[in-house]
Amino acid sequence: MPMHTQTASSNASTGTARGAARRAKLPEGFDPLMRFTAVCAATALSRTTIYKLVREGKFPMPLHLGQRGQGFEMAWPESEIRAWIDSRKAERDERARQLLASAAIADAQGV
Repeated sequence: MPMHTQTASSNASTGTARGAARRAKLPEGFDPLMRFTAVCAATALSRTTIYKLVREGKFPMPLHLGQRGQGFEMAWPESEIRAWIDSRKAERDERARQLLASAAIADAQGV
């Protein structure tokens, strides 16, 4: 299921009814692209933070779709953004397990 949650008045590439109709015609297994605005909304990160994480190798590299003004139009495969979010959840869950294990050891030792 696509991650887009934009209103019908927004751009088709970020999740409108018109964009949904276009995606409905895509072949099965096709990995739709998410534009910067949709990636920011899905991850709750700012553009600046995403640029920083990409530079640090901690966020998927965008695809450059072409020239736009002074920069490039960029997008990410939806599957890569989902995988990044899932990896963040897994890291959180592992930290929680470690904290619980540490607390259990401390309780057992009477600390």
